[in-house]
Amino acid sequence: MNLVKNWLPFLIVCKDKVVLDKESDKLLYPDLEQAFLKIISTLPISDSKDFLKQCLISFSTDKLMDCPHLVSTLKTWFLRAIHPPEALAPPCTTTLA
Repeated sequence: MNLVKNWLPFLIVCKDKVVLDKESDKLLYPDLEQAFLKIISTLPISDSKDFLKQCLISFSTDKLMDCPHLVSTLKTWFLRAIHPPEALAPPCTTTLA
């Protein structure tokens, strides 16, 4: 969580301020966004909520098709929020001898 907490604001600022000249370098930001979203999707719902708000504001575009990684992560987050893993898992009845 500290990685995202410390580096997500840096990524957001760089994306807004730093202009990449080479075409190959322009893929850097989508790749970094996707990596951060994958990490965020593994965090507990309460922690990931605020990070996803920041990502939604910074990573989204006018075209929904331009940010499939964001759409996918938000779908996953909402599914996890509606159906937490504890509610889906059957209770453990095995006892240790």
